[in-house]
Amino acid sequence: ASSTGDTFTVDATPVFSMSTRATEYVRMDFISLVSQSTSADDVWLVITDPSGLMWYYDAVDSSQWQDTGDYFELPYSTLALTWWPITSDAPLGTWNFTCYDSISLDEILDTNLFTVSAKPTMDSVLDRLDEIDEAITTSEGVIIDSIDGLDAKLTTISGNIATISTNVGDIQTTVSHLDITELTGDLATIQSDLGELTVAVSALDATVSSIEGDVATVKTNVGTLSGTISDIDGNTATIQTDVGAIKADITDVKSNVDNTPAWIAVVLALVAAIAAIFAVITIRQKIAG
Repeated sequence: ASSTGDTFTVDATPVFSMSTRATEYVRMDFISLVSQSTSADDVWLVITDPSGLMWYYDAVDSSQWQDTGDYFELPYSTLALTWWPITSDAPLGTWNFTCYDSISLDEILDTNLFTVSAKPTMDSVLDRLDEIDEAITTSEGVIIDSIDGLDAKLTTISGNIATISTNVGDIQTTVSHLDITELTGDLATIQSDLGELTVAVSALDATVSSIEGDVATVKTNVGTLSGTISDIDGNTATIQTDVGAIKADITDVKSNVDNTPAWIAVVLALVAAIAAIFAVITIRQKIAG
């Protein structure tokens, strides 16, 4: 600050910052700097390894600073001249960068720490992948690789995508990965790539797609089943399959089912008529004899 008579001037608080551009490097990287100052001063730059041994030092004079209006900065092209390589055998660990005032080398203007690590190799990457195997996490938590014991239920099917609800969240999978393994009462057990889950039979949207004799093919939204028709009540048939009984809608094939008794009746009537004719012929032969 300065004063003249009754007036005085308050100078702005000096600003100075200089640090390495990164906080972590690997062997064979180059160290570069970022800087900002309210004055163009001569400074000394020093880098030491984890043991305190000085690896690099360099001087920056006032002419190398560039006035950007509010501050002085060292241009990237200038800093490129003072880049320092980290050799392939450089010590690993925490290094130190320090900027000193060139007049008083005891005055530290700025300092920061940075880490030097080994350059990754294929073996180190594979080892790391082995370490994180089965421990991959997302923002939602641990990735699920099995739904066993998670109270999994198939909740919705939209197109080819099935949504499975568990006690740790919802999972989506393709319908082609689902297979009905058991039908018990109103529940169906379905096997998926992640394990077993249950779903209400009514949610399977079961319909009979074809009937040949007493064998029906049942189409559901997770696949097809075949079985023997054991009962028909209106538009609903009960079909015994290898995995249990299922009730399915027969509206699409009802005409085939309705016509079956009629054809049976016609055949029985023809058999009865033939039998009657044969009986009459037999009686006449006996009378004629």
